[in-house]
Amino acid sequence: MPELKERLLTAFPDSRLTPLTRKKAQELRAKHPDLPTDYLHFLVNIGYGRIGKMRFSVYSGLCEARSIYDEETASKLADVLLIGDDFGGYCVGYKKKDDAWVFGGVDESGKFRPIKSVDSFTSFLDYWLFR
Repeated sequence: MPELKERLLTAFPDSRLTPLTRKKAQELRAKHPDLPTDYLHFLVNIGYGRIGKMRFSVYSGLCEARSIYDEETASKLADVLLIGDDFGGYCVGYKKKDDAWVFGGVDESGKFRPIKSVDSFTSFLDYWLFR
């Protein structure tokens, strides 16, 4: 994770990221014991906030769709927990399916779609920011 942090801050020096406190991380883990480890490690070791001036926003925790989307769209995303967005309407997050966390994004029609080219939040960021 230190390599990713150095790479992010070198490429996007105007990033404003705040590491999640150990207490908040423990609360998040207690609420979601099987939360993907790479996501939680990112929050603790690199942080939440914005990457670049407006390249990507990482939320400080899991966010329900109803806090971002209209009622109709949110109802279709009730089983999705969002973790960030691109400042332009594209959100990413996890959908819990058969005891697994599926990483994906919410497209312009308001549907959650798994992102098959990545297997984790950090691999998504690598693809999104450095491709």
